[in-house]
Amino acid sequence: TYNGVIHIIDTFLGIPHLTIAEKMKEDPLLSHSWSLSYATKLSSLFAEVYPNKRFTFIVPTNYAWEKVKRDFSTVFLSLTDIKNPDYPTNILRRHFIVSERDYTIEQLAERSLRSTKKTVETEGGELRF
Repeated sequence: TYNGVIHIIDTFLGIPHLTIAEKMKEDPLLSHSWSLSYATKLSSLFAEVYPNKRFTFIVPTNYAWEKVKRDFSTVFLSLTDIKNPDYPTNILRRHFIVSERDYTIEQLAERSLRSTKKTVETEGGELRF
């Protein structure tokens, strides 16, 4: 065309077509969380245990991991110690919600505000938004 560019694509934009694991694996901003999820087998565990459920995963970015590494080096070492996977698995489970539906961060904040405890239940405990 003389007045612009046409990009032809083979998928619709805005319609999710990846699993949580696929998205994390492909996104360079989530590589630390992906590595830990993969090493602890967390993503496959939830898919096997809850095959017909929806997942909401509040995923720390690489920047978040770097902040923990810088500010809490001992905690960071414990979080990334795959020889003792209980601690990193439990921390990641605190970021996972298994439900009949998935949630946006705004919906989680609203649920937290409506709860008498001001928290939202996750697979690893309760979180306050």
